[in-house]
Amino acid sequence: EKDITLAVATFVEKELARSGNLQVRLTRTADKDVSLKERIKFIQSARPDVLISIHVNAGFDKKSAGYELYFPGFKAAAGAGNESKAILKDMTKNKHLNDSVKLAHTISRNLAAVFPKKDRGLREAPLQILEGLSVPAVVIELGFATRTEDSEMLMKESAQQNIARAIAKGIVEALK
Repeated sequence: EKDITLAVATFVEKELARSGNLQVRLTRTADKDVSLKERIKFIQSARPDVLISIHVNAGFDKKSAGYELYFPGFKAAAGAGNESKAILKDMTKNKHLNDSVKLAHTISRNLAAVFPKKDRGLREAPLQILEGLSVPAVVIELGFATRTEDSEMLMKESAQQNIARAIAKGIVEALK
């Protein structure tokens, strides 16, 4: 997974650099382990406008295949109380959650060209990497390492480049 995700992230960085107006910061640029705590600290200090977290999935069922995107849940934003400040904070949070859904949708639509009929859908999930963010954020599971077809495809540099182009195009479209 680490080799595939780093390669795809690096290709995404190159694709977005071509747009000329986006700055990309990667949580890692080499084959180095970065803990979840370190990633969260990095993200908080970087204060990004958008967060994309790229992964390769795994499943117990060898038939599991395809890509899926996760966005922070709306349920986590509920229950702030009736105070004006809390309500305004919730409104801001909901805007970022809506923007996350838009981002996930545009990336998914672009990935569909790379993975025909492999879209497992958009999923709401309370993922630690996405908690407490006030920016559009998406976790992308590119395919299943436990599925031979997915794994073989994800190991090919040409597929990694196509995936990166689709992700970058989705990001640019969502930010318009």
